[in-house]
Amino acid sequence: MIKAIAYYRFSTERQDSSSIDAQRRNCEVFAAENGIEIVESFVDEHMSDSNTFRPTYPAMPKALCDRGYKVLVVNDLSRLHRDIGDESRFFKEMNFLDVRVLTPQGFDSSDPTVMQYVQFGSLVNEYHESPRIN
Repeated sequence: MIKAIAYYRFSTERQDSSSIDAQRRNCEVFAAENGIEIVESFVDEHMSDSNTFRPTYPAMPKALCDRGYKVLVVNDLSRLHRDIGDESRFFKEMNFLDVRVLTPQGFDSSDPTVMQYVQFGSLVNEYHESPRIN
């Protein structure tokens, strides 16, 4: 069985603490169906995705590196970032650490076309989150 770390986050504006439970259930079902054991979880509550200065977020890559885990499971890429620059840096770091990022929706960072998807998704998320001028 492949050992993995999971990351869960919710923001105060759109979700409540039950969001973490739903994310955890989704990730655990996905992991079990794919021969993955989630051995450690990182949770950031009441934290915006536009802020990378979250309490557990910086410890996640360090734990992956220090413990030799090669898989990170996240319920949805928006739990990580919505900013294209932050997301690009994150995936470069995961690639350097030889870590696969997986989601229950079928995202797999080992797919060679993943950066196109990530960049497009980040642009859409940035647009969705940006203030509008009427």
